Amino acid sequence: MQPPAKPMACCGRAGLPGLNHLLSSSWVWDFILGGDGSLLDQDNDLPPSNFDAAAENKVDAEAYRRAAAFMTTVRENQRMSGKTLRGLRRLSDETHESLSGAVRTSRLLAELSKGSEETVPASVQQQAFESFEEMCRRRKISLPADLRQPIYRLLAIEIAVNASLFDAAAENMSSATVQNGVLDWMIERFAEFRDTPGIFRHTASNYPADPAGFLEKMQQAVTELKRDERFAEFRDTPGIFRHAAINNLTDPAGFLEKVQQSITELKQDERLAEFRDMPGIFRRAAINNPTDPAGFLEKVQQSITELKQDERFAEFRDTPGIFRQAAVGNPRNPAGFLEKVQQAVTELKRDERFAEFRDTPGIFRRAATNNLTDPAGFLEKVQQSITELKRDERFAEFRDTPGIFRQAAIGNPTDPAGFLEKVQQSITELKRDERFAEFRDTPGIFRQAAIGNPTDPAGFLEKMQQSITELKRDERFAEFRDTPGIIRQAASSNPADPAGFLEKVLQTITELKQDERFAEFRDTPGIFRQAATSNPTDPAGFLARLQAKKVGSYEAQVTSEDSSGGPQRG
Repeated sequence: MQPPAKPMACCGRAGLPGLNHLLSSSWVWDFILGGDGSLLDQDNDLPPSNFDAAAENKVDAEAYRRAAAFMTTVRENQRMSGKTLRGLRRLSDETHESLSGAVRTSRLLAELSKGSEETVPASVQQQAFESFEEMCRRRKISLPADLRQPIYRLLAIEIAVNASLFDAAAENMSSATVQNGVLDWMIERFAEFRDTPGIFRHTASNYPADPAGFLEKMQQAVTELKRDERFAEFRDTPGIFRHAAINNLTDPAGFLEKVQQSITELKQDERLAEFRDMPGIFRRAAINNPTDPAGFLEKVQQSITELKQDERFAEFRDTPGIFRQAAVGNPRNPAGFLEKVQQAVTELKRDERFAEFRDTPGIFRRAATNNLTDPAGFLEKVQQSITELKRDERFAEFRDTPGIFRQAAIGNPTDPAGFLEKVQQSITELKRDERFAEFRDTPGIFRQAAIGNPTDPAGFLEKMQQSITELKRDERFAEFRDTPGIIRQAASSNPADPAGFLEKVLQTITELKQDERFAEFRDTPGIFRQAATSNPTDPAGFLARLQAKKVGSYEAQVTSEDSSGGPQRG
């Protein structure tokens, strides 16, 4: 016998049955019944002394309906009392004995606690049954002896349902289940939190007596924070409002004010200057480590240094942002995170479903780092979004640069179309802005600013202008002054260290010129520049492909002349 199927997990299927419909669901009866229709609970090592197989081979459906009705009554009384179930349980010896007997003679309950991954461990069952008995005692409602075992069975199934529904451990859902039953209604009633199921898990675990009350207060707090002009800067990352409300419900505004103060201090801290190009890291440190955000970032720096030096992860050195993500998002075991990323990337590259992404392997990395639990599922959604965006006439102007569709689908999976609409609006505004008139002959820069820096594209271009000015004055790069496009590329594509990018370009050009394989290009040195700037990860490969094209073109020409009676080879 298997527990409820995993596809019921959160938010993938919201319409699971509540207790009122539980007994009409076929899978519940399959769960209660054996494969041959016999009652599982009667096939055990300790059958009752007066066991009548013929009489007990059929489930007493009415008993389960009575049990369900009784559970609803007790829970409603508990809710109306306004009290919790905290405190000592004062169950009588007689109740303990009845409880033990009911559990001992139930094979279904035993099945739920079997296996390496126990659906509802025996210890969790015991705690839940004792809690329900205590709830009856406090509400002064006598639990009928003939309903005890049906109630325990239904309660165990409810715990299994909730654990599957919210992808949570049974022990974390036990208390909320005892007092509320199946919690599928939370997903419908508070649909705005469906994309962050952790909120439901937190609520069930920490507010079992009144999960709805907590979520309603949280909704109100989030709404107020979004409207508060003091926190307008956080509106592009609304998850911050949720975090403030769920962890600081008594004073979420005060929490955000401290976050703002911490961010300001972190930005001014010279020890952390390397993070200034990614201010989101300061937010994360201030929100998740409010007592010592600077200390957290110092540990991040140490982890990044160790990861860069680790030969196991040498392949990631050309995308150092992955080291940051590993250190910030997985501070306890960043190396373990990267090992899983490597494994996921390998599997994605081999998967024929995603062959179209093999020319841009960074997509595999992105899928693995940002969606490690299901990177393949993420890429399937990306493919679907790209197809829809290409067909959308609103975005016809981007069809000549399909990479934009990929970026929208990957970077904004919840609303890629909305992202592109904002990009269009930003591009229009940037083109009209006289501060950036110099870029009108290379409109791709406006696209890059709008797509890569949606929160402040104008700020990106201002920094780019400043970098271009500095690079032009820098004598190290004097040879590029006749090709200012290279300087623009350095400033736009490598805003964190444009000078470092150009230094690598110079080094690469020198190496290519000295490489005898490419001696034929020495009379056209611009090719070396192109290889170094357009293909920094493999400039030699770029030149090799260029040579192959030339050979192919020559052979095609000779073949054509042969067939037309022109000059013959040899």
